[in-house]
Amino acid sequence: MMTSTSLRLDIFGNENYLLPNNFSDNNLLIPTLSEHIRCASHTVALITTTDIMKIINSTSSLRSKHEQAMARCNHIWKKAGRPKSAELIKKVLGHTLSYPDVTRWNSMFAALNQILNSKEKLDCLYEKLKFAKQDRLSDTDLNYLAELCQILKPFALALDILQGEQNMFGYLLPSIVSLFVKIEKLKTNKFKYVEPILIAFTESLNSRFEKLLKLTNQSAIIATVINPLFKTHWLTAFREMRNIENDSRIKDLIIIEAIKIIKENEEQFNVNNNNITQMKSNKLQTTSLNFMLMPIFKRKRKTLALAIPIYKC
Repeated sequence: MMTSTSLRLDIFGNENYLLPNNFSDNNLLIPTLSEHIRCASHTVALITTTDIMKIINSTSSLRSKHEQAMARCNHIWKKAGRPKSAELIKKVLGHTLSYPDVTRWNSMFAALNQILNSKEKLDCLYEKLKFAKQDRLSDTDLNYLAELCQILKPFALALDILQGEQNMFGYLLPSIVSLFVKIEKLKTNKFKYVEPILIAFTESLNSRFEKLLKLTNQSAIIATVINPLFKTHWLTAFREMRNIENDSRIKDLIIIEAIKIIKENEEQFNVNNNNITQMKSNKLQTTSLNFMLMPIFKRKRKTLALAIPIYKC
């Protein structure tokens, strides 16, 4: 018996294959994309480049101070890029000076720190390089750069972790929470120049990492809690900042996820619905559930880690 067929269009709109007339599109397995997650490293870098310049440019006095200090730093970096000057710099400071890479924000932070760490020798360096007085960093410039590097340091540390080759999705939430807590604690310091920048940093973190800081990103929570390095330790400092009374909701989320996996693999774990219901009501109090959750957590942790490396965009 012959089955009637009809032409169907492929994904490019070409009529190049035949399907039975009784074939339904419901029979097709339609691939779905995974949840879109922005590159965390890139987002952190945006806060320390785009967002910081918006607040600096919004205040004339702050913009003038920043531009003056950076222009005088550029004079030093340009000299460091010339062979003869580089030799003098190494002789006076005991090391060379790195030039900031525009593609890597961390290099700017490192370059500024190099200058600050050598500030006692800058006068001697200026004399050797014959710098004009207007091209030399003043005490005000150095104080401004010191405050700026102090509030930028938590971002540099967070980026080092997020860009680590071995650090996967489970590191994302603790890194951002730690960054947020450090910035909040810096608000207790009395800054002379960078107070507006510090306030803007808090606003940018809350805006760009809203789901993480409001603990609504369930995948990030699960990936963190099942990581033995973190578990729920990261909640300690965060609990005070966000007024989180308890972490029962997070524990329940892990239990629900584990039970979901058990249901999907009933034959493998030899568990029926009655056992699952009983386990759910016991809230991880039974030894049997603890025993079964161990391989689940290990497999889940490995899957999340391999699937979503946080250092890749």
